[in-house]
Amino acid sequence: MGLGRLARKGLLTRRREPGDRRRVALGLSAQGALVVKPDPRTVETAVGRLMGRLPARQVGHARRVLSELAEDLERQAGPG
Repeated sequence: MGLGRLARKGLLTRRREPGDRRRVALGLSAQGALVVKPDPRTVETAVGRLMGRLPARQVGHARRVLSELAEDLERQAGPG
């Protein structure tokens, strides 16, 4: 199923990136999140499982590390 079709069905959201009009951020709408079943083998799902088991102090530390990782990935991706 194409992205346009998913958006027309209300399953996908699109948002222009403020710093670069060529880029569009895609995401699941609330309706789309109800349809999609998380894949237990993805990094995102594994991180969610782990965060649910950690004590609050460790969750805070893990969030800081993951935020730094995300920032580094954004820098590496560069513009466009």
